[in-house]
Amino acid sequence: MKRGHNFTMLMSSGDELGQARLARKPFDALRKLNFSGPPDVGTETWLRQLKRDPVKDFEWIRQTGLSLARSLLADKECFAALKADNYDLILRDTIGWQTQLLSKMLEVPEVDILTAGVALPLLGPRYSIPNRIAYIPQMGSLLPSVMTFKQRLQNYAWYLLFRYAIMAGKSTEERQLAESYGYDLDSSWLPRSTAPALIAGGDWALEYPMPLPPKVQLVGPLLASPAKPLPQAFQTFLDETVVQRPGGVLHQQEGAVFASMGTAVRFFESEIRGMAANLVALERPVLWKLPQSELPGTMTLKSLDLPSHVRNIDWAPQNDVLAHPAIRAFVTHGGANSLYEAAYHAVPIVTVPQQMADQRENARKAEYHGFGMTVPIDALSVPDDMSLRDAIQQVIGNPSFQANATKVQRRLKKSRTPAEQAAEIIEHAMQTGAEDYMETRDHLFSWWQLSMLDVQLFLLAMVAAVLLMVGGALWNVPRLIRGSRSLIRSLLSSRHGLKAKAA
Repeated sequence: MKRGHNFTMLMSSGDELGQARLARKPFDALRKLNFSGPPDVGTETWLRQLKRDPVKDFEWIRQTGLSLARSLLADKECFAALKADNYDLILRDTIGWQTQLLSKMLEVPEVDILTAGVALPLLGPRYSIPNRIAYIPQMGSLLPSVMTFKQRLQNYAWYLLFRYAIMAGKSTEERQLAESYGYDLDSSWLPRSTAPALIAGGDWALEYPMPLPPKVQLVGPLLASPAKPLPQAFQTFLDETVVQRPGGVLHQQEGAVFASMGTAVRFFESEIRGMAANLVALERPVLWKLPQSELPGTMTLKSLDLPSHVRNIDWAPQNDVLAHPAIRAFVTHGGANSLYEAAYHAVPIVTVPQQMADQRENARKAEYHGFGMTVPIDALSVPDDMSLRDAIQQVIGNPSFQANATKVQRRLKKSRTPAEQAAEIIEHAMQTGAEDYMETRDHLFSWWQLSMLDVQLFLLAMVAAVLLMVGGALWNVPRLIRGSRSLIRSLLSSRHGLKAKAA
């Protein structure tokens, strides 16, 4: 928008949570277009249907996508408005088949957006990304990048699970919905993208190294940025926790803790009370984002009876809070934005991930890079369990966590911001008519062709044929020699016989 482009965000009218988040960060040049979305999607009740079961939650996500697609396609007024505006480009979330169908129906080129790093095998077939299973941890495996034989075996099992079970294909309902509007939808869950680029919000400072095709661009964290001034209430509370030592360095026992579980994570009452007990036991200032709306059932904030050193808030500008020098540790659910914002501001983290999305993967990355610890969510429901308190004290008290966070921060800082890089990619796509010229040819070949197995077998056959010929020749040499000797003896015998007759 700073470059003079007009931008329209398409949202469901029933998405109460998304609408509220957008209202907190208004943009002057942003136009919002609502379609008549399903009333049961995007509400607090809808969000609490997550079961923390990967199989059940995956089906829940699939049904949500199907419900949104039906509502969007049925809203003729919204579609007429989309067609009338004659857009140059669609920026679409790469996860989900609805955006693919929307691009086809509007006949508008697209650029794909991913707010996190690249996960395999989920996005492998979609962008022809080589999947080196020997050293690239597969989604859900939680394995390191340097693996033993047993770990590589586990990694391969996770690959097979995702590639041929979870990603096997769309349901009949989704294909029939697309066909009812005259479109043939690719049967795979995430079909090969025709977009000229994928803008991914990951960075090699935190992601496991892997080979990527030219069209996949890791630009870095899109939301992490230099801090803006904090609201006065937050600023005052945090400033009071800062005790400067000579040289402007904080003593390791000073400073505050920031706790925020994102916008899409909901805890049970026992877990919230367990977290409260752990944060209170720290006996240091804590800023805890926990709105009343996120509490289960009839639970109230007042029932937590929080002491004065634990400040409860409904909302916080997370990036700006993490930039404050008083923040010594960040307690988070492990979302991608939280991981990268903490790394950008060199804040050690303690992750309490749920069984959803990429939270456990991100927690593992923080551990791998040495600036984070993980506490299982079940520990919060155990009476008198102080695992969370102990982990927070560990990341604050052990200087290696801060040192490693600072090391990752240095890797993230670059001359061009992620937003600037993303804007250049988008503008280049518009200038070139979204020409997909950076697409590799991996999708044209089978795995055995990409591995050159057919060529290797052909060469092996040629070598074998030559060896057989040489071997056959060598095998016949003794016989030829014996035959030659017999012939010589026969000739000599015949010669002696002729001489005897002549005599």
